[in-house]
Amino acid sequence: MTHVVILGAGIAGVTAAYALKAQLGPRDEVTVVSDKPYFHFVPSNPWIAMGWRERADIAFPIAPYLESRGIKFIHSAVKQIHPELIQVDLENGDVLYYDALLIATGVTGMTDKIPGLADYTHSVIHIDQAERALTAYREFVRHPGPIVIGAAPGASILGPLYEYAFLIDADLKRRNIRERVSITLVTPEPWPGHLGLGGGATNRRRDGRTGRCPNQRDMQCPDDTDQRRHHPVDRAHR
Repeated sequence: MTHVVILGAGIAGVTAAYALKAQLGPRDEVTVVSDKPYFHFVPSNPWIAMGWRERADIAFPIAPYLESRGIKFIHSAVKQIHPELIQVDLENGDVLYYDALLIATGVTGMTDKIPGLADYTHSVIHIDQAERALTAYREFVRHPGPIVIGAAPGASILGPLYEYAFLIDADLKRRNIRERVSITLVTPEPWPGHLGLGGGATNRRRDGRTGRCPNQRDMQCPDDTDQRRHHPVDRAHR
C-alpha cells in the first residue's frame, strides 16, 4: 500500500489529490492536510477586492468533496517535516507517515522586505487580504484621488497586477468618477505584459532604459556598466 500525503488544499493540492487517487490502486491512500477547512479559487481574489464576488462565490468546505472520492482530509497546520523519518508532525498532534510527500501550500507575500509595504498597502494574494482591500477601496471611492497599483521587485505572479488595474478602471467608470482618479501602474517586468514569465525582474536605469536582473528574494541589480555588458536591452522593448 502506498500513502501519499499532500500539504495544501488549494488549486494545486486538490487537483493533485484527484489525479493521484484516480491513478493509484484501490488499496493506496491519499491524505490532504490544510490549515484551512475550505478551498477557494485564488484567481478570483481581485474580484473579491472589487466587491464583484463574495467569499461564498469562490470558497467552500473542501472535506466533503475529497472524502466523496476516498481522499482523507485533515484540517491542521503542519508543525514539522522529518524527511529522514518520512514523517509529518501536525499541530493537532497527529503524526503522518508517507511514501510520497507533495508540498502545495501556496505562496505568501514577503512584505517585510520593503519598509512600509506591510503597513501601508493592500494585497489580493489571500482571500482575507482581498476582503480587507475591499474595505479600503469602499472608503477610497468616497474620497477619490490618485491610486497606485503595483508589484514589488522579485514578484513573479503579475497577472493580477493588470487585472486589478483594469477592474479599478472599469469600476470607477461605472461610478462616474474615473476622471477624478489617476491610476499609476508599478511593475518590475522588463516590459509591460511580460507577466514575470521566466522568473525575471527588472531594474530601471538612470538613462530611462530597462535592464534585467535575476528574480531573487534579496535582489541585487548590476550597475549601469555591468547592465550594458551582461544584460543588453532589446531595442524593441525600450
